Amino acid sequence: MKSLFSFLLLFLFHFSFAQKTCYWQQEVNYRIDVSLETKRNILHGSEEIHYTNHSPDTLTYIWFHLWPNAYRNDQTAYAKQTGSTYVSNNIGYIDSLRFTIGIDTLTIEPHPEHIDIVKLLLNNPLLPGEKMIIRTPFRVFIPEYKSRLGYAGNDFYITQWYPKPAVYDRKGWHPMPYLDRGEFYSEFGSFDVSITLPSTYVVAATGELATESELELYKIIGTKNRNKAGIKYQPVTDSSHKTVRFVQNNIHDFAWFASENFIIRYNQTLLSNQRIVDVFTFSKTKRFSFWDKANDEIARTLFFMKDVVGEYPYGTISAVEGNGNRFSAGMEYPMISLLNQSADYVLTHEIIHNWFYGVVGTNERNHAWMDEGFTDWYSHLFEKSSPVDWEDFYDPIDQPAERFGSTEAYFAAVYGKANKWIRLLRNETGADKFNEGMKKYFQLWKFKHPYPEDFQQVMEQVSGKKLNKIFALLKQPRKL
Repeated sequence: MKSLFSFLLLFLFHFSFAQKTCYWQQEVNYRIDVSLETKRNILHGSEEIHYTNHSPDTLTYIWFHLWPNAYRNDQTAYAKQTGSTYVSNNIGYIDSLRFTIGIDTLTIEPHPEHIDIVKLLLNNPLLPGEKMIIRTPFRVFIPEYKSRLGYAGNDFYITQWYPKPAVYDRKGWHPMPYLDRGEFYSEFGSFDVSITLPSTYVVAATGELATESELELYKIIGTKNRNKAGIKYQPVTDSSHKTVRFVQNNIHDFAWFASENFIIRYNQTLLSNQRIVDVFTFSKTKRFSFWDKANDEIARTLFFMKDVVGEYPYGTISAVEGNGNRFSAGMEYPMISLLNQSADYVLTHEIIHNWFYGVVGTNERNHAWMDEGFTDWYSHLFEKSSPVDWEDFYDPIDQPAERFGSTEAYFAAVYGKANKWIRLLRNETGADKFNEGMKKYFQLWKFKHPYPEDFQQVMEQVSGKKLNKIFALLKQPRKL
């Protein structure tokens, strides 16, 4: 009887432990309608958010990111980090918000420090397993392009632009201000986004273009331009404005870019199981020496990453030429990449981010090496080039982005030192086990939110080795 009692206690302990440690993540699905007012650089939008609480906790509030407010004045976290100064006609912000659930209007509580974060107080608690639909209108005054969101002449870079719930995961809430040096963390879900703008504009965006007339025209023009035709887009409608719709499942962000000057290039690539991926590039200059080969480089990258990590899971992939902004070489978003510098390595790097950031959705703000480090590793492997040696810098690899004292220190740690750390890990596990581990990591954690300890667990299981000493190096400021 005593042994049976002990067994029951042990069973209950393990059952309770399993329940507490069982992985879960929230689900956020979006329906957004937005119009672009090009003369005044304003977005007018309405948003419907389907939020499902898969956590074991009852929620009484939700933190929201209102990141366009980062450009509102010189006291924001972004402005303080970059030293930016603003004049009245170049500020950006979001307003006209009115959050509702059904007929009830919800109260917004400001963040004590950051104007680009608010707490949405729920009138009724959201229990585990329950879902709610939140609606709000919004208006965004688009700033002059300096960081990620902005306008440059008649070109528009619309990123981090809509009200977005912060991530709630097993470590709690993750409200974070917008930063230029330091990226993001968002919940996976589906997006259905309709964009209204002047009919002369081409739109490149996250997701698959669901407006058939536009998609067909993009493909026709893009196929001709693959042969250096340099054909400009002509609208299919006589109306002054048009609406284009993009849809996608299993993504955690949505970005779009609009220009009257985009030159579209298009081709297809065939992955396994007869699955076709549409490849688009959108450049603003003819630059045939780079952009005419960019589609093929993207396709090559898709096949390379399929072999070394895992298959690209979406039906479309795109790259967009930026305006040569000196603040970044490029920037990744789900299914679409922005290139401010037209270079093979930049293109490769940003495309590979679709695996580490896009599909494996890590907390980039706190663990930037988990996207930049892996992406840098595979970028150099693809290009058969050597990474930059940043060994003069003494910063821990694994720390929040805002703790790095400079841009140089950030790049040194999360790119260069992380790349060297990955080599040390590979040496410890052996090349075959490392490659096997990376493939297993991708399969286990795609469309999820892993932390460093989750990656360590996978590599230990695959290699059969304890890796505490190697992973402890991520927290050390000394040279590797």
